[in-house]
Amino acid sequence: MGKKGKLIRHMGMTMTEERHRKWHEAQQEPASGGTAGAAPPGEPVNPFAIGGGFLAYCVRHGWLVQQGRGRNMKYYMTDAGREPLAEFGIMKC
Repeated sequence: MGKKGKLIRHMGMTMTEERHRKWHEAQQEPASGGTAGAAPPGEPVNPFAIGGGFLAYCVRHGWLVQQGRGRNMKYYMTDAGREPLAEFGIMKC
């Protein structure tokens, strides 16, 4: 995967300082307007829905295993998920 830097925690994720810097730079870039399917101004996207969708995607791809239900639900990273999830800055804590 390459040279690892110092790991930091940010918004519940563990990531390298470089990934953290890139994340903040991306937040400063103006959003591209006029793309098909873009939400109109004033209608924000629910971040929990995005997070839930990403978790379901990871389970379907075998990167995570879900155990439990409701408030007792937990996700565990599989060996197959280590490398792809690391690309998102997600590493097992």
